[in-house]
Amino acid sequence: MSDTENTDSNQLMVWPFDELNQLDDRLVADYVRQLSSLGINNLIVEPQRLSDMRLAAIDKTQQLAYNNYKTFILSGKCGQRVTNDLDDMQSIIDNAIEKLPKLSSSCQQFSSAAKVISNRWREVSQMLSKHPQILEVLEIPQLMDSCVRNNCYEEALQLYSYVQKLNKRYADSVPIISSISKDTDLCREMMINQLLKELSVNIQLHSCLKIIGYLRRTDKFSETQLRIKFLSARDQWLLSLIKEISTNNPLIHITKVIETNRVNLFDIVTQYRAIFADTDPIVSQKHLYYGITTNASNRDFNDSAIINSWVQFKINNFLNVLAKDINDCVNNEFGHYYPIESIIEPAFYFGLSMSRIGADFRPQLMPIIIDAICKRFLRVVNEATKKFETSIQNFTLTSHFVNPTAIDDQQSEDELNPPLSLSEFPILANYCNDILNGMNELRRTTPLAAIAFLTNTLNDSFQRLFFVVSKYFRAEESGLTQNERQILYRFCNQFSTELLQHLAKCFDRILPMNLVANRLGVTTIEFNKVKDHFSHLNNTSIAESMNRLLLSSNSVTSDMT
Repeated sequence: MSDTENTDSNQLMVWPFDELNQLDDRLVADYVRQLSSLGINNLIVEPQRLSDMRLAAIDKTQQLAYNNYKTFILSGKCGQRVTNDLDDMQSIIDNAIEKLPKLSSSCQQFSSAAKVISNRWREVSQMLSKHPQILEVLEIPQLMDSCVRNNCYEEALQLYSYVQKLNKRYADSVPIISSISKDTDLCREMMINQLLKELSVNIQLHSCLKIIGYLRRTDKFSETQLRIKFLSARDQWLLSLIKEISTNNPLIHITKVIETNRVNLFDIVTQYRAIFADTDPIVSQKHLYYGITTNASNRDFNDSAIINSWVQFKINNFLNVLAKDINDCVNNEFGHYYPIESIIEPAFYFGLSMSRIGADFRPQLMPIIIDAICKRFLRVVNEATKKFETSIQNFTLTSHFVNPTAIDDQQSEDELNPPLSLSEFPILANYCNDILNGMNELRRTTPLAAIAFLTNTLNDSFQRLFFVVSKYFRAEESGLTQNERQILYRFCNQFSTELLQHLAKCFDRILPMNLVANRLGVTTIEFNKVKDHFSHLNNTSIAESMNRLLLSSNSVTSDMT
């Protein structure tokens, strides 16, 4: 058996098993070894020795307890207090253990906040170190606003371009850059409005080039929008000039409108082509296309249609104003103070000047001019006819003596002068003068297309005069004396021969036969063959009708005699 097993068996022999578990193993082992080394005699007396030691220990303990009673009481109380304190400490420790996760979380939050504060402090420190540069960036909107207000557009555009670069690079990371970009956008809008206003005044080509260059650099408009903006601004200026013209006198108004449009419209188109490098000619409005494809052509809308449509629009506006003012001149009570021919020449010169940019609109003037001429002549003839019809109701068969020698001298001087014999009857002379005044207005401006209308107008007037003269002749013939009858015959003869023939001769001089043939592109001989197919005055047929009326009257008078 080993030493350990021997020791364990010896221990069991000395102490019971239940008491052995309560003793210190090391002390038990030492005492067992000591017993093992004693002899028989010592072993016999060992129990007595142990009993004596036990009694001595008890006595010593009692003596110690008696001497140190207060100390033991205090030690008990102290132990109790320590126990209580340990219990309290245990509860505090338990509470601390429970709160440690929250403390850890708070510490982590504090650490994060500290990092944020540290980063913010570092940023603020860096910002303070670069304060002058930051201040310059922050003052860019104000500086750009000052540049725009002082017309320093080049510097304003440079500032805007710089801010746009900063915005592309730092917009997501630096919010203040986005705010500065918005402020400069507002300044850009103000600059654009200011530039457009400058386009709406009287400026030269070099200024237009500079302004359009600035507008291009703002990146606000496309090329098409820029063209439209330019024309809108220049059109606004042109309209302002036209609105300043007084409308009290239609003749003066249309004359100034023609001159204003002739000078400025050509300049605007020239500026447009110089700025946008557009050399396409102005085409007729029916050939324009507006982004709509057709079967005949697959061409889409392009920038050349902008100037075309704008010029056509301005020409149409001018034609409307021209038609209105000419009608006002024609319909005015004192229309003879507003000669149409003073409008025609400037208007055609305006159309001719527009041909230099491919916008000759002279053919469009013809319907307006013809309509005005026809209305003017119709009014003159109708007034003269109504005046004659009114005057004949109060007509008396009295003759104003006319010297035959003066008549011969007058006819030899100029065959286009009114026959002096008409002065015998003022009613015929007044009608002749009124019609000749109307013809004089046509003398320089008679278009070939108006000849038929003018001829029919005179024929209607001649027919109405023949009707009232015939009616007067039949009403007055039966109750007249021989002298009065002769005066009435002379009156009828002068009406049918002198008056109508002279007016027909003057009317033929307005558009001579050779001039009409030249305009038609034929020779005079060829025109003579077909001239009967054209409208002509019916003065000959009226004269024949008047002669038949006089002959029938003479026959009746002879039969009665």
